[in-house]
Amino acid sequence: MRLFLLNIILFLLNYNAINAQFINQEIEAEILVENSGEFYDFVAVAENKSLADQSFRYEFATFIRDEEGKVYKDSLVGRFGLASQSRERLENITISRAEERRVIVLLVIYSLEGKPLGQDRIVLNDKKSNTKIVLAKQNESINQDMAPSQDGFFLEGLVVENSITKMGRDFYKLFYSKYYLSGLKSKKDIVIDELPFRARTTRISVKVDNQLVWQFFSNPSQEFLKQQSEIAFNQVVAKLQQIQSTKDQITRY
Repeated sequence: MRLFLLNIILFLLNYNAINAQFINQEIEAEILVENSGEFYDFVAVAENKSLADQSFRYEFATFIRDEEGKVYKDSLVGRFGLASQSRERLENITISRAEERRVIVLLVIYSLEGKPLGQDRIVLNDKKSNTKIVLAKQNESINQDMAPSQDGFFLEGLVVENSITKMGRDFYKLFYSKYYLSGLKSKKDIVIDELPFRARTTRISVKVDNQLVWQFFSNPSQEFLKQQSEIAFNQVVAKLQQIQSTKDQITRY
């Protein structure tokens, strides 16, 4: 339990400023951790803080990193209505206490129009880094790479950050700011990793759907990091276009 509390504290201290002024204000997302013997039971809870009855949709997901560094995502999605100033349990996810891989449990609550309103997350077996998952921006235009879920609404990919230094966090902020403002939309997850290299140098890599699109060695210069964030963003766009083009070719055949 102390590990969960530590990760929650780290998450709150490093919460992205872009989202902090909006997330969990109107509706709050919360993940409760219940100990059930040999398992951890993660419970998704929503609280409507507004004075109006509203309907929302949610995604309750797990991200598991294997020994090769690949991230696998599994999600529960749905819609629900919530009365003014009330709380409701939505879903639960059970994970074995014997699990040794790194697991991120994420709850995101959206308006029916797709605007992210609430978010919470917990990291299991996180020993090295401050890891944040940040919502990708949603707007009115729907990219063809998006696939509708069974109940008729859309889910999009996440930006996952694994940083270990200030340089890594600064790069992430620059990259995500460009990503957010661009309105880019895709169901593919983007992962930013930072790993130790030599002395005080680290290697920062950007992956789309577990495929490397850009990497470089860190440098504290803000101008350098800004340049790298622009290159990385362009590489991400190119990779998403390539994935979509391949998908279209397969569909035609």
